[in-house]
Amino acid sequence: MTTYGVGLLGAGWVAAEYIKAFTVHPLTNIVGIYNRTPGKASQLMAAHGVAGKEYRSLDEFFADERIQIVVSCTHPDVRAEHSVRAAQTGRHIVLEKPVGIARAQTAAIREAVAKAGVKSVTSFVLRWNPQFVTVRQLIDEGGLGDLIYGEADYWHPARRAQPGSPYMQKAVVGSAFLSGGCHAVDMLRWLGGEVTEVSAFAAP
Repeated sequence: MTTYGVGLLGAGWVAAEYIKAFTVHPLTNIVGIYNRTPGKASQLMAAHGVAGKEYRSLDEFFADERIQIVVSCTHPDVRAEHSVRAAQTGRHIVLEKPVGIARAQTAAIREAVAKAGVKSVTSFVLRWNPQFVTVRQLIDEGGLGDLIYGEADYWHPARRAQPGSPYMQKAVVGSAFLSGGCHAVDMLRWLGGEVTEVSAFAAP
């Protein structure tokens, strides 16, 4: 049975959730983690009983041929750079959202993935939420009739970000809409279909 080695970029709280998933999956194993803060990757792996490697640099990370799947848990402003490099080195990619903070970044990822012939997935986790799976099934079966209107709100139980946090910086995350609102937009697209027209209004 073929198994796949997984390397994580970033050792924040969301990386821990990926570790939980990949350690119980029979086809994957955690090879190691690179994080820009020395020691943090080792602490995270130790907390979850993972005997992986802490890489000292991105070059060392990408040089490890045991890694076949790269999980991008870094800040959005560097995600495109890392994902393009993962594709260029023949790795499949799991991307946190947003995949970038500018259209050029997302286009670069798409081009690199297509050129390399690797697989990629963005972690829009609501698509696997039983509640939304049920709604999608009802729509597909005609149980809700013709869908003519949809609205989405996004709440998150996260604690308030502190001043100075990277997640409060536009240059790092783009905006609150990109960082969290993309989940709501993805749900509207998944349930209602692709966007054909966009309009907006603003206060004077």
